[in-house]
Amino acid sequence: MKEIKLKVLHKNIEQRIQIYTYYTGEARKEIGIPERLAAQMQVSSDDSIQLSDHISNAIAELGNLISRYFAICSIDEITDDDTKEKVYIFTLEKPAMYPDTALTRIERSMESYAVKRVLQQWLLQHRPEEAAIPAAEAQTIAIQLRELFALRQKPTIELKRPNSIIEL
Repeated sequence: MKEIKLKVLHKNIEQRIQIYTYYTGEARKEIGIPERLAAQMQVSSDDSIQLSDHISNAIAELGNLISRYFAICSIDEITDDDTKEKVYIFTLEKPAMYPDTALTRIERSMESYAVKRVLQQWLLQHRPEEAAIPAAEAQTIAIQLRELFALRQKPTIELKRPNSIIEL
């Protein structure tokens, strides 16, 4: 078995959350929700500790989801020396018959799943009636991740040598 590393960047999750909540809050103002209530759902730099807790929970959920399909060697939270950014690294044992082409799709889906779960947790605290949408989107991404994790290249039997014995 080959060891692989999948990375999820804390900064990317945080930025996507800030963008989503900003535009969602602005859209709510336009449809008549009081400005104070719309502003509550918007993440600001003051919320970084609370957001980090939500991100840690989402990363733990990803670990549980992945562990059903791959042997997890470790999940590490490191800080890049150059950029000082947090990076979550999932070190896994990749099955021999697993296609390498799926790994980048898995990384992108893992980040999207984390974003949707953090949004759901954030909205449950600030606007509970808005939390159903990211919850449903997280479920959809979880299904896509399960499909990606379950990919296997089927072993083939070489039949050009008819007299050979196939051992099981």
